[in-house]
Amino acid sequence: MLKDDYELGNHTIYHPCRKSEYKWVKNYLDLDKYTTEQILAEIDVANTFLQALDGKKTRTFAYPCTDMYAGGLSFEDSVAHYATAARGGSYEPVEPPNPLT
Repeated sequence: MLKDDYELGNHTIYHPCRKSEYKWVKNYLDLDKYTTEQILAEIDVANTFLQALDGKKTRTFAYPCTDMYAGGLSFEDSVAHYATAARGGSYEPVEPPNPLT
């Protein structure tokens, strides 16, 4: 049982990163070769797993390797559908853009 003061935040399933930035990244996890649909599907699956653990539907998100682009396209705006807040390249949490504005 999880205690009330703990949070399970989403960080994707496979933690894809840009191989151009990090040489240790496996070819099949190169975020530069991911599509936006692939990364969003991965975030969605991770949310489903986390919900099975804690019963919560809302959570925060941390961009893998602080990267907000998949295949050269930003997926930052889309994260608002999956998370109440997200953090990228800094240690300060940032609120994802409101998709309704």
